[in-house]
Amino acid sequence: MMEEFEYHNLCKKLNEEKIYIFDDIMHKKQLYLDTPICLFLIGDVGIGKTFTLKLIIQGLLRLYNKDMSFDLTKTKVLFMALISKVAFNINDLTIHSTLNIFVQQSLLIYQAYH
Repeated sequence: MMEEFEYHNLCKKLNEEKIYIFDDIMHKKQLYLDTPICLFLIGDVGIGKTFTLKLIIQGLLRLYNKDMSFDLTKTKVLFMALISKVAFNINDLTIHSTLNIFVQQSLLIYQAYH
């Protein structure tokens, strides 16, 4: 988890649209801590998807660490990326590697149903 000072400085760099997304997710998670959130960020290169996602990750980590009634040894936050470049940027895994789906396997399943 990044330092509090660094986290707050990065939060100040969010534009209005990203502030809305960030605040909406944090508000929903505070109300419904056990309810999963699925977020799909898409957009052109360089608009700040990875930056926004990193702040959301930091916000969720802070939220779950604040509530000591949760068992922190269990997975609470799971991030997956569609492509390896994004997975590398957020220090996480692709959807395929997280769920142990081999690319060849998913291609064969796709071909079987189409």
